[in-house]
Amino acid sequence: MSHKIIDPSGIPFIWKEIEHDKYKYELVYNYNVLLQFKPSQTIISDFYVFESNGKLSIRKGYLCDGASGPTMDTLSNMRAAFVHDVIYQMLRRGELGQVYKNPGDLELHRLMIEDYSPSWFGGSLWSRFRANYYYQGVRFFGGGSCRRS
Repeated sequence: MSHKIIDPSGIPFIWKEIEHDKYKYELVYNYNVLLQFKPSQTIISDFYVFESNGKLSIRKGYLCDGASGPTMDTLSNMRAAFVHDVIYQMLRRGELGQVYKNPGDLELHRLMIEDYSPSWFGGSLWSRFRANYYYQGVRFFGGGSCRRS
């Protein structure tokens, strides 16, 4: 089953559920987003490109396990989960230095706020609370998931 949201720039973000031992979702189409931080040089992998201007391109077929921790996967956190997974993968692979962990965690927070619809339960106040909850979770407990392997 495919799912779709439209990001604030009007770009569709589409993923589908899959059956896999480790992952739950697969990106259906390429997706580009401008992050609030930049690598010192362009990083190129089979499933993503992070340009030195801050543009992150996630390629079709990228697999994601969704949001980690005591959370639920919802429309408002899936784009953030995919982007955050790519950032942590770059940290684990040593493509980004560990100093990028906190900027990566802040991207999770920012994207969740962007994707939360004010018409949903509690509106923007709930959006900020939930984004803060996720951010604090990855800030304090995400270190093991992004250490170089």
